[in-house]
Amino acid sequence: MSCIFGGDSAPTGSPSSPQAVDDQAAGEGTNSAVPNAGAQRIWASDGMAGLFVPAGEFLMGSKRGEDNEQPQHSVSLSAFWIDRTEVSNAMFLRFAEANSYLTRAEEKGEGYVYSEEIGRWDLVDGANWRQPLGPDSGITGIMDHPVVHVNWEDAAAYCTWAGRRLPTEAEWEKAARGASDTRMFPWGNDLPDCTKCNHMYWPDLRGDYYYCVGDTSAVGTYPQGASPYGIMDMSGNVSEYCSDLYSPGYPLQKGGPWYEDWTYVRIPERAGSGLPSNLRGFRCAASP
Repeated sequence: MSCIFGGDSAPTGSPSSPQAVDDQAAGEGTNSAVPNAGAQRIWASDGMAGLFVPAGEFLMGSKRGEDNEQPQHSVSLSAFWIDRTEVSNAMFLRFAEANSYLTRAEEKGEGYVYSEEIGRWDLVDGANWRQPLGPDSGITGIMDHPVVHVNWEDAAAYCTWAGRRLPTEAEWEKAARGASDTRMFPWGNDLPDCTKCNHMYWPDLRGDYYYCVGDTSAVGTYPQGASPYGIMDMSGNVSEYCSDLYSPGYPLQKGGPWYEDWTYVRIPERAGSGLPSNLRGFRCAASP
């Protein structure tokens, strides 16, 4: 899907797309064989590990969740590859330097920042992916954290350069859930704690709560929270753009960010916004 959101123009220019190099997991067999579920390839463009999700049906949505998650229904998908983790600052830096790319937040000179300390959103001058909290911040020391302050067009431009694309909502949900059950979280149905994902820990929605980190964490930090295919970070840390629209003018996001409680990091949860902030990132997918 090729869409323009929120009045922003599509990315200008056509960043070159490096060729991908396969480094797939043992057991795949010859190049003509269908890879095993969870087989791995390494993309030459950015060094990202892609994991294989086989073709087939799965149950999407939920029976008792929000109205926009219902009804739960069967979806059949072709096979695809999806990034093992969210795209990191180091990876996005490679893209930006190779293409002299400026994100929308950099062009506009501002971005939305949610601060745990003050407990609110602010539109901050100078906030962008290089300065996630504003001019006095930077990404030195957090190069392995997910890139933030990108909008849908920025994410799509990166994926195109990397030889991939944004996942559809159905692809994202199958990658998180698997095909064998209707689990609410990538690891199963147990409520999340701070060993499984980066979120706001508030198990009973009453009384005290606290943030596991209070900001982003390095990608791949929570192996206990991996999906059935071994895909990481699909609950919490940052919300992730999909190629679908949530509603006219608003791109869809999945996964929930670090400042939300367990109800917002469930697999079927759906949200929509295109404003660059320190809570939104992305991962890419690709067809075989």
